[in-house]
Amino acid sequence: MNESVKESQIEAILESLRGGATKTDACKAAGVGRTTFYDWLKADETLGPRVEEAQAEAIEIVEGSLFKAATTPNKAGTYNTVAQIFFLCNKAPDRFKNVKDIRHSGGISVSEREAALAAVVEGGEPLEPEEAPDGSE
Repeated sequence: MNESVKESQIEAILESLRGGATKTDACKAAGVGRTTFYDWLKADETLGPRVEEAQAEAIEIVEGSLFKAATTPNKAGTYNTVAQIFFLCNKAPDRFKNVKDIRHSGGISVSEREAALAAVVEGGEPLEPEEAPDGSE
């Protein structure tokens, strides 16, 4: 293959990646088969970093848009709180979390039915429930 044609196809792939395309879609847009592209990646140690840089540029564009959405009021004068929450949870996860870490230090009582079900789930035979002290099951 002509090297200048190959390089122009690579540039087309990189441009598509900068625009947020997947590798598959970028290859299709450049008229290059995925297998050929991955062969190029294996053969050219400089291509991988170029691909990563193009993908990073796409991420930076989205980050900028997210920040703008979080910090610029809309026509009604309100801010996009979903964008704000997403941004803060991902940029400052030690201060803003979607998940609470709850720990339990006491005991847990398991009913007879739950114990029997657990035994079956674990592959054992169901336990026969013992008669409750008040005579009910």
